Amino acid sequence: MDTHPLSLNLDLSLEQLAGALKRLPEPDKVALWRMLDHEIDRPAIAGRFDLALQKIRAASRGIDEAGYIYDKYLEHNEEWQEYISRW
Repeated sequence: MDTHPLSLNLDLSLEQLAGALKRLPEPDKVALWRMLDHEIDRPAIAGRFDLALQKIRAASRGIDEAGYIYDKYLEHNEEWQEYISRW
């Protein structure tokens, strides 16, 4: 009996791999999830999320949401007016 672990190299894109995993039956998906779940560092992910949120809040400090929405309205209104003027 061969006691060497199985080694398999596949050249798949992430999209191809995801497609193959989506075709697995649910019990196999659950088994795969259980095998990989312990590798996810949830505190690190939460920390990166919190840091990104802090950066967004710092960058948008002092920006009025209503004013931003109105500026976007004016920006698109000008585009629309330019489009109409061509007719």
